[in-house]
Amino acid sequence: MEIYRDQTRSFEERAADLVSKMTLEEKIMQVGYNAAAIPRLGVPRYDYWTEASHGFFGPFETRQMDATSYPVCLAMSQSWDREKLKKVTTAISDECRAHHNLNDVELHMWCPTINMARDPRNGRSDENFGEDPFLGGKMAASYIQGMQGEDGKYIKVVSTPKHYALNSSENNRHNGSSNVDEATLREYYAKVFEYAIREGKAESIMTSYNRINGVPASVNEQLLTTFLREEWGFDGVVVSDCGAVADCYRNPMFGSGNTLAHYYCKSMEEASALSLICGTDVSCGPEHKKALLNAVKQGLIDEGVIDRAIIRAFTSRFRLGLFDENVPYDKIGAESVASREMADLAVDMANDTIVLLKNDKKLLPIDKSKVKSILVVGPNALYRQLGGYSAGGIVETVVNVMALDGVRNEVAGSGIQVSYEKG
Repeated sequence: MEIYRDQTRSFEERAADLVSKMTLEEKIMQVGYNAAAIPRLGVPRYDYWTEASHGFFGPFETRQMDATSYPVCLAMSQSWDREKLKKVTTAISDECRAHHNLNDVELHMWCPTINMARDPRNGRSDENFGEDPFLGGKMAASYIQGMQGEDGKYIKVVSTPKHYALNSSENNRHNGSSNVDEATLREYYAKVFEYAIREGKAESIMTSYNRINGVPASVNEQLLTTFLREEWGFDGVVVSDCGAVADCYRNPMFGSGNTLAHYYCKSMEEASALSLICGTDVSCGPEHKKALLNAVKQGLIDEGVIDRAIIRAFTSRFRLGLFDENVPYDKIGAESVASREMADLAVDMANDTIVLLKNDKKLLPIDKSKVKSILVVGPNALYRQLGGYSAGGIVETVVNVMALDGVRNEVAGSGIQVSYEKG
């Protein structure tokens, strides 16, 4: 029996044996997020990109699937309840695995977002756990533990915390540099990722678009080697944000012109090679398929470096049990998709995200006999806003009561007047 088919061997041994049987051309097709099938080796195609930021997002752009939507991560962080968050992500990963078993959905989830939310203009603050690295780090660790499961041998779902690191601005992330002193980098911006790796044991991590002190994240040896592997003990797979490898030179993916560029590298071949050399194992983008073979021919990269990246990627797939029989998570089925228990858990967590700073005058709960009018302020009272990466923005939800309607329903028949302002 070939080593890579032998379930008694370690996942790393099996991955190394499998990669040793690939041609260079086959290897190049494995370092992009949409990895090609290799029929002669029994390797199916695999997409390393799926989302589950606060509930399984899935391939809803191509087909509808039932899924449970939980509060966004920023809201869940306000519960300060790590154990309940872990229950939520355990339920999310059950649903992800069920869709894998039922609908052949991939299992590498690109979540959670754990960048520090110091500025509300960031635009993606709802995805993360706030601006405190200790709270954010602890919540991230619990999130990841629930996602990846506790089997001891196999991983239920791969969690990929992102975007590593200092991706705190959306408007110039493709050409800007986040410049900080080392103490601030270690103790604040990178600290939350350290918790995700050391305590959460994240199987994967995603690089950011921006430069850090002048060096793009996807070719940043301080982040990818010194911190991640040497100090924190990470042994998983690093993926790039979509187009981040191209950003190291000039990125044609998201438009024309030269605005999406760091020009850190002199060519796409150099960007492709240097990202792999520095430790970004899988690119979300076509860079390697277009440039890596030429990079090898130009002597910019050794084939052994490519092997290292693919072994890491396939070790991750072996840890998911994708090449094995009798994996415990294979038993998860339709009973774990949009169940009543999951809906109840979503409501329970939502109730814990509401923060009342002071209730000195016993404003809540509202005494209907003493209140004559209620003013509801804000656009979210009229629209369903489930947050980024929400399945509910595309498909209909079971419960769909707008906040303003909910308030009116609660006071119906009491004589209380309910008014609304957009604010």
